[in-house]
Amino acid sequence: MMMDEFYYWMYRGLRKIRKEEDPAFDAFLGVFFFTLVNITVIGRVIYNITEFNLTKEESKIVGVIFAAIVLTLGYFRLYKRRVEIFNKINQFSDNRRRKGKRVFIAYIIISGILFYMVTLFF
Repeated sequence: MMMDEFYYWMYRGLRKIRKEEDPAFDAFLGVFFFTLVNITVIGRVIYNITEFNLTKEESKIVGVIFAAIVLTLGYFRLYKRRVEIFNKINQFSDNRRRKGKRVFIAYIIISGILFYMVTLFF
């Protein structure tokens, strides 16, 4: 449900600035990007806490596998159901939609801050 709303708000923002292109697909890629950023942050913290060693080649393979899983799940969960998601969220009350938009903005900001902190300090 939460990712549905993030997809919706990213779509709404991109629809205003990317009129000739497919904002629904671009929003899907945006959600995919932020999901991978957060998985990277979690993985980096776990790596530093446990001192789990992977070679460079192994970490590339693990990264590609995670990316493929997230991309596949996101495609079928978000992009294929986009009309259903948009209709459902458009039926929310104005108060509920404002709350969802605030949470979306906070998610973007917190994701950026955490990614910066992990790359800087770990």
